[in-house]
Amino acid sequence: MGQLIHTFTVEDTEQIIPKVKEDYGDKALIITNKQIRPKTLNRNALYEVMVAIEESDYEEHLKKQGKSLPAKKSSPKPSSTSLAEEKIRSQI
Repeated sequence: MGQLIHTFTVEDTEQIIPKVKEDYGDKALIITNKQIRPKTLNRNALYEVMVAIEESDYEEHLKKQGKSLPAKKSSPKPSSTSLAEEKIRSQI
């Protein structure tokens, strides 16, 4: 198991801690928060929050809430065989 890093946005800094506790549990660690859009007359400010949590702690928190684990995004594995090696294998 490893450590998970999640990023999300909120419109008010007062929303950060309640959202972290609700979505990730008490064991989550806020790494950074920064304003990514200033407040204007027409729009609220927008803050980006980065959270770290151990994968096992996150799974435990989700189980307590009765939620299932999100599907992991699969990344394509780098090919360790060259095209020439693949041709040789296909001929065998």
